[in-house]
Amino acid sequence: MEEKEKIIYELGMIDSKARELEQQVALIDRQLQELRLVQEDIEKLSKEGKREVLMPLSSDILVRGNIADSENVLVNVGAGVILKKNIKEAKEVIEKHEKKLSGIKEKLLDEINKIVDYMLKLESEIREKK
Repeated sequence: MEEKEKIIYELGMIDSKARELEQQVALIDRQLQELRLVQEDIEKLSKEGKREVLMPLSSDILVRGNIADSENVLVNVGAGVILKKNIKEAKEVIEKHEKKLSGIKEKLLDEINKIVDYMLKLESEIREKK
Protein backbone atom coordinates (compact mmCIF):
# COMPACT_ATOMS: atom_id res chain seq x y z
CA MET A 1 0.00 0.00 0.00
CA GLU A 2 1.44 3.37 -0.94
CA GLU A 3 1.66 6.26 1.54
CA LYS A 4 -1.41 8.08 0.24
CA GLU A 5 -3.55 4.94 0.54
CA LYS A 6 -2.34 4.39 4.10
CA ILE A 7 -3.37 7.92 5.02
CA ILE A 8 -6.79 7.47 3.41
CA TYR A 9 -7.27 4.20 5.32
CA GLU A 10 -6.24 5.88 8.57
CA LEU A 11 -8.66 8.74 7.87
CA GLY A 12 -11.50 6.24 7.53
CA MET A 13 -10.61 4.58 10.82
CA ILE A 14 -10.34 7.89 12.63
CA ASP A 15 -13.63 9.09 11.13
CA SER A 16 -15.33 5.95 12.48
CA LYS A 17 -13.92 6.66 15.94
CA ALA A 18 -15.15 10.27 15.80
CA ARG A 19 -18.65 9.12 14.84
CA GLU A 20 -18.67 6.62 17.71
CA LEU A 21 -17.70 9.37 20.15
CA GLU A 22 -20.41 11.64 18.72
CA GLN A 23 -22.96 8.90 19.39
CA GLN A 24 -21.75 8.68 22.98
CA VAL A 25 -22.13 12.46 23.36
CA ALA A 26 -25.68 12.24 22.01
CA LEU A 27 -26.48 9.50 24.53
CA ILE A 28 -25.12 11.62 27.36
CA ASP A 29 -27.18 14.58 26.13
CA ARG A 30 -30.31 12.41 26.32
CA GLN A 31 -29.38 11.26 29.82
CA LEU A 32 -28.81 14.85 30.93
CA GLN A 33 -32.19 15.87 29.52
CA GLU A 34 -33.83 12.99 31.38
CA LEU A 35 -32.16 14.07 34.62
CA ARG A 36 -33.47 17.62 34.13
CA LEU A 37 -36.99 16.26 33.68
CA VAL A 38 -36.63 14.13 36.81
CA GLN A 39 -35.43 17.20 38.67
CA GLU A 40 -38.57 19.06 37.57
CA ASP A 41 -40.80 16.13 38.55
CA ILE A 42 -39.23 15.93 42.00
CA GLU A 43 -39.82 19.65 42.43
CA LYS A 44 -43.49 19.21 41.48
CA LEU A 45 -43.78 16.27 43.86
CA SER A 46 -42.52 18.32 46.78
CA LYS A 47 -44.94 21.17 45.98
CA GLU A 48 -48.06 19.20 45.05
CA GLY A 49 -47.84 16.53 47.73
CA LYS A 50 -50.07 13.48 47.72
CA ARG A 51 -52.08 13.07 44.54
CA GLU A 52 -53.21 10.61 41.91
CA VAL A 53 -50.75 9.87 39.12
CA LEU A 54 -50.38 7.66 36.06
CA MET A 55 -47.60 5.11 36.49
CA PRO A 56 -46.08 3.29 33.51
CA LEU A 57 -46.01 -0.49 33.55
CA SER A 58 -44.44 -0.42 30.08
CA SER A 59 -44.08 2.19 27.36
CA ASP A 60 -47.72 1.70 26.32
CA ILE A 61 -49.48 0.57 29.51
CA LEU A 62 -50.26 2.84 32.45
CA VAL A 63 -52.09 2.39 35.75
CA ARG A 64 -53.56 4.95 38.10
CA GLY A 65 -51.89 5.19 41.46
CA ASN A 66 -51.56 7.45 44.46
CA ILE A 67 -48.38 8.96 45.79
CA ALA A 68 -48.36 7.88 49.41
CA ASP A 69 -45.20 9.77 50.45
CA SER A 70 -44.39 13.05 48.74
CA GLU A 71 -41.52 13.82 51.13
CA ASN A 72 -39.29 10.89 50.13
CA VAL A 73 -38.30 9.02 46.99
CA LEU A 74 -36.53 5.74 46.33
CA VAL A 75 -33.20 6.12 44.55
CA ASN A 76 -31.31 3.36 42.76
CA VAL A 77 -27.72 3.94 43.84
CA GLY A 78 -26.34 1.11 41.72
CA ALA A 79 -25.93 -2.65 41.84
CA GLY A 80 -29.66 -3.01 42.49
CA VAL A 81 -29.41 -1.10 45.77
CA ILE A 82 -32.35 1.22 46.39
CA LEU A 83 -32.25 3.79 49.17
CA LYS A 84 -34.92 6.05 50.61
CA LYS A 85 -33.93 9.71 50.19
CA ASN A 86 -35.73 12.91 51.06
CA ILE A 87 -36.34 15.40 48.25
CA LYS A 88 -33.24 17.45 49.04
CA GLU A 89 -31.01 14.36 49.08
CA ALA A 90 -32.54 13.12 45.82
CA LYS A 91 -31.83 16.46 44.17
CA GLU A 92 -28.22 16.23 45.37
CA VAL A 93 -27.89 12.73 43.87
CA ILE A 94 -29.25 14.04 40.55
CA GLU A 95 -26.94 17.06 40.56
CA LYS A 96 -23.94 14.84 41.31
CA HIS A 97 -24.91 12.55 38.43
CA GLU A 98 -25.37 15.56 36.11
CA LYS A 99 -21.89 16.86 36.99
CA LYS A 100 -20.37 13.43 36.36
CA LEU A 101 -22.09 13.12 32.97
CA SER A 102 -21.14 16.69 32.02
CA GLY A 103 -17.51 15.93 32.86
CA ILE A 104 -17.55 12.81 30.70
CA LYS A 105 -19.19 14.78 27.88
CA GLU A 106 -16.47 17.45 28.06
CA LYS A 107 -13.75 14.79 27.82
CA LEU A 108 -15.47 13.20 24.83
CA LEU A 109 -15.82 16.57 23.10
CA ASP A 110 -12.12 17.29 23.71
CA GLU A 111 -11.24 13.93 22.20
CA ILE A 112 -13.48 14.62 19.19
CA ASN A 113 -11.77 17.99 18.67
CA LYS A 114 -8.33 16.33 18.77
CA ILE A 115 -9.49 13.76 16.24
CA VAL A 116 -10.87 16.45 13.93
CA ASP A 117 -7.58 18.37 14.14
CA TYR A 118 -5.66 15.19 13.29
CA MET A 119 -8.02 14.44 10.40
CA LEU A 120 -7.42 17.93 9.00
CA LYS A 121 -3.68 17.32 9.23
CA LEU A 122 -4.03 14.00 7.38
CA GLU A 123 -6.20 15.60 4.70
CA SER A 124 -3.54 18.25 4.23
CA GLU A 125 -0.92 15.51 3.81
CA ILE A 126 -3.08 13.83 1.16
CA ARG A 127 -3.36 17.10 -0.79
CA GLU A 128 0.42 17.52 -0.64
CA LYS A 129 0.97 14.02 -2.06
CA LYS A 130 -1.08 14.72 -5.22
